[in-house]
Amino acid sequence: MIKDDFSTKNIQSKSILDEAISISLHQQDFAIWCAQTITKLNAREFDKLDVENIVQEIGSLASRDRREVKTRIIVFLCHLLKRKYLSLPENFRGWALTIDEQSEQLNDILEQSPSLKIYLEEIFVKAWAIALRRTQAEYPDYRFPSEFLSECLPKLPFGSITEITNLLSSEYPWKLLKD
Repeated sequence: MIKDDFSTKNIQSKSILDEAISISLHQQDFAIWCAQTITKLNAREFDKLDVENIVQEIGSLASRDRREVKTRIIVFLCHLLKRKYLSLPENFRGWALTIDEQSEQLNDILEQSPSLKIYLEEIFVKAWAIALRRTQAEYPDYRFPSEFLSECLPKLPFGSITEITNLLSSEYPWKLLKD
């Protein structure tokens, strides 16, 4: 019985030690931690997983994707505003390239994670306000209509996912720019 008790304590100590090594590995070398985690998952060694950090990393991935969607839609809208309302032909090409790039990247993200369309719809009005504020601050001598999108897309509710999807389509922004 003493031997069994020692074995149990030894196993518990080893488990605690494994967890401590795993946690420090997560902090010291994320790439190795990921590789070891994948190996353990593939081997179905679930009891050896660093669950706390796995949960944290998955949560971070979701937050990162949401931040990326928000950042990209703001940049897209800022450049669309500039291209539509500023008469600075020397900048048109750069703005157009940024509009295309942001649109492509957003569409890729939304294709990979369709549920983020709901998030995009939730934040769109706020993103529009941020884009408008930033663009006005960057170009204080110009006026930008606050109702730009609803004026261009009057049949849809402002910020609807249909409106946003249309806006992000490859040819649609250029239709808006034609006067």
